[in-house]
Amino acid sequence: MAGCKMAREGHPCPGCFNPDLWIQEGYQRLNWRAVYNDIANLKNPYVTFVGGEPLDQYDELVPLFEELSKTQHHICLITHYTMDEILLQFPKILDFTNTIIDGKYEADKRIFDKDKKPGIYQVIGSKNQNIWINKHHIWTEVDKDAEDLSAAYDFIS
Repeated sequence: MAGCKMAREGHPCPGCFNPDLWIQEGYQRLNWRAVYNDIANLKNPYVTFVGGEPLDQYDELVPLFEELSKTQHHICLITHYTMDEILLQFPKILDFTNTIIDGKYEADKRIFDKDKKPGIYQVIGSKNQNIWINKHHIWTEVDKDAEDLSAAYDFIS
């Protein structure tokens, strides 16, 4: 499970922070069960799936997310797909995902800052992206002032 289809096809998100994950060659390919076992051995109930593009491995993600849900893991998915695209193309993933950050990273709308507090600035790349918790939309571009960002962070924490 690795890679980013958009990048492999020559259309990476400008400013992508994970270019090492674009290509699948040179990595050991793991099935979902092996990934689950690795995660379970960490004994951390919080798991985040980020790019490349996790949904490029949709067929492997569904059983992985289902198994993680059974063992009470909180699953966060960060994807360049929008919620509308997820509903149409990847609907089963919604049954098992607690938090989704959707939308392509847009460099001209960058808000990511590894040093800024609250920590949500270390998760959201650009202000066009949205936060969904248990299928409820809690944060949109219109709301992305510092006070609203702090409130969203407090809600997630």
